[in-house]
Amino acid sequence: MICYDIAEDRSRRCMEKLLYGFGEKVNFTVFECQLKTAQFDRIWYEMTKFINPETDSLRAYPLCTWCEERVVFQGRGRKPGLPIDWIL
Repeated sequence: MICYDIAEDRSRRCMEKLLYGFGEKVNFTVFECQLKTAQFDRIWYEMTKFINPETDSLRAYPLCTWCEERVVFQGRGRKPGLPIDWIL
């Protein structure tokens, strides 16, 4: 799970665009991504380019399979870890 709080609109849009390529947006600035370690390392490096350490924050929370199975939610969306259905 990747969460961010970015003050500048342009940087926030760039972060969102980057993360759309790696996961699913589940809240305004929260994405659920299934990444291998190398993918995470690469995307983390890219994400830090959009952050101003004085005003912004960026957090990543790893969810193991055990944790993922116990995620509870209500409302729109789907449970983490379920495959995405693509309709073309």
